Amino acid sequence: MTAILTAKLIEPINVGEILERLKNTVQTAEMPAFVDIPEDEPPLAPVSEHVGEVRYFYDEIKDDDFIAKPFYYGYSYELTDEERDLVERTVMHEAGWCPDYRLLILTAQCFRNDCELNGWRPSEAFNKCGYAAMEYANPRAIKAVREVFDKGVECVPEKIFCYYNSTLVSSSYHENNRLAIDIDGNRFFY
Repeated sequence: MTAILTAKLIEPINVGEILERLKNTVQTAEMPAFVDIPEDEPPLAPVSEHVGEVRYFYDEIKDDDFIAKPFYYGYSYELTDEERDLVERTVMHEAGWCPDYRLLILTAQCFRNDCELNGWRPSEAFNKCGYAAMEYANPRAIKAVREVFDKGVECVPEKIFCYYNSTLVSSSYHENNRLAIDIDGNRFFY
């Protein structure tokens, strides 16, 4: 079964309450195994207390419906206002249209890792990695950048640094790296 519950953005949560809500809102479908959260799981805490651990994040599906998906806590990366605007518009261009919120998190995570691993500021990563940006960012792209850069949220624990959509093109450059995750042909490498 897939369980859907109503929530707003990432906040400290009480897992017992969530399990109770999940039991009361279950619909017919297949529930992924990772939604089986232990009842004694503590609520989310500040990033520094959970670096490297898995916690649960509520992903926007449509309107006010959210579904639980696992995310990790990594490290935050401080941005200036101009850098934040560039990163948000880049995430919007690269993945803002994606229905699966994990793709926005993964894209922001790649951008942050490109900066961190190479000692670049976002404008350097933007130019050297061939990113493109929209003229605006939607709320989902803004949220993803805030989660990844400010709170250290990561979709995978690997230091992903490149990605491409294998349903549109082929790329030996990307495929010569190690695959971290593939979501509907969107392949992220480290």
